[in-house]
Amino acid sequence: MLRSIILIILSLLLVFSFASVSSANEKITVIFNGEPIYFDQEPVVEDGTTLVPMRAIFEKYNMTVDFFNETKTITAKGTNKNISLVLGSKTAH
Repeated sequence: MLRSIILIILSLLLVFSFASVSSANEKITVIFNGEPIYFDQEPVVEDGTTLVPMRAIFEKYNMTVDFFNETKTITAKGTNKNISLVLGSKTAH
C-alpha cells in the first residue's frame, strides 16, 4: 500500500514537472503521458507553487474520487491503490 502511494506521488511529481508557466497571464498546461489534461477549474500559481485540481489527475489513473463533507476527507480509489486526503492535512494515506 505504501509503495503504491509512493509511486503515485512520484508520478504526480513527474506530471507537475511538465507543468509550464511563462507568465502570470499565460495558461498553465499539465501533460500526462504526452497529452494535456483539461480541468474544470484552471490551475493557478500561488506564492510560487502551481496548484492543480487533483480529481482530473486521479481520474487519469482510472481512480474513483469521492468527497465526504462530514469528515472533510477526499478518497481516490483505484484497482491496486487507495489514497485518502483530509482537507488541511499535509499528509496522505
